[in-house]
Amino acid sequence: MKLWAAAVFVFAASLAAEDAPRVDVNTARVADLEALPGIGRITAERILRMRERNGPFRCVEELRAVPRVTEAQFQALSAAVFVADPDPRCKQAEAARRRGERID
Repeated sequence: MKLWAAAVFVFAASLAAEDAPRVDVNTARVADLEALPGIGRITAERILRMRERNGPFRCVEELRAVPRVTEAQFQALSAAVFVADPDPRCKQAEAARRRGERID
């Protein structure tokens, strides 16, 4: 049942994201993030807190490291946000992680 609910959430969020303009996660304010599908005030604040502590996100995939961001929230976010000038190494590391490779 949880899997089905998550799938419906991601599908609905992706439909909503298609019509909405995408938001740069490195310049977004709490209100900007909170307006995105599936993101409430607490999650938006966690994203900003992580950005303040660690500097700008290098790619959208780094949002996976935000505390308590679920896979469904990440999928909705990845369709609704972007990182201006993403670091290509970040995407390469994410692809390697998916393949189960270790990057040093």
